[in-house]
Amino acid sequence: MSQAGPSEPTDAAEANKAAQPSDTADTTDTAEPTEAGRTPGAAEAPELRSRRFRQSIPRPRSAAAGGPAPWTAVLAADRSPISLERVAAALEPVLASPFEEPEHRPHASVLVPLFERAGDTNVVLIRRSMFLMSSPGDLAFPGGRLERGERAVDAALREAEEEVALDPRSVSVLGRLTVVSRARVHERVVPYVGLLEGEPELRREPSEVDAILMVSLSDLAADGVYWEEEWQIPGDAPRLLPFFADEAALGDDVLWGMTAVVIRELLSAVLSAPPS
Repeated sequence: MSQAGPSEPTDAAEANKAAQPSDTADTTDTAEPTEAGRTPGAAEAPELRSRRFRQSIPRPRSAAAGGPAPWTAVLAADRSPISLERVAAALEPVLASPFEEPEHRPHASVLVPLFERAGDTNVVLIRRSMFLMSSPGDLAFPGGRLERGERAVDAALREAEEEVALDPRSVSVLGRLTVVSRARVHERVVPYVGLLEGEPELRREPSEVDAILMVSLSDLAADGVYWEEEWQIPGDAPRLLPFFADEAALGDDVLWGMTAVVIRELLSAVLSAPPS
């Protein structure tokens, strides 16, 4: 069962909470009351204020606009297409070994499945079932809690098979990204990057997955798709939360939380390396 959806810390990274925020900081008592799906406030880019999304964001009243996308300075031509070969070459030196367990045992792990279609790298996401108690309807990676004695990478592969019928034998695990903290529930989630030889034939588990999305990294890195918000939660340091929204790539979904944190780290690493 998937336990690491976008609004479960959303997706701060342990190394730097300000740069790598937790999924959804605990905003239960400070979130501004809003109707489901509405995206109010000055924290967003003007063109996004009128957008209505499937997901509801528990935005605190103090939310403020953050900075630009980390890859803003990269020429648009160098952001599209993004080949899988380029992704692997850029990530391999910076990822931790998939066989090296994190220093502190994580509570859950997720798989970031990547494949190439028409020369562009796509990532597999799921929209969590509305019947789940945790983060219903949010976008996430396939993944879930570790079982007793189970390695984190094995849990990610097992959950991906259970949720979207992704054969573990078809996945080449490249390595793991930064462990993400779910501040609200004091849990750690570790993301593993998995490369697929081609576009996978997937099948969702209806009790856990409402829909499977295959989204181009080039679309997520395009101008006007990414924005940040600074959330100040009483008793906590300010956090920069990333968001992605694009009608063509994501429809009426907004990508945020832990999942957006992981995508930001991945894109930052890939686009900081010059294309070959």
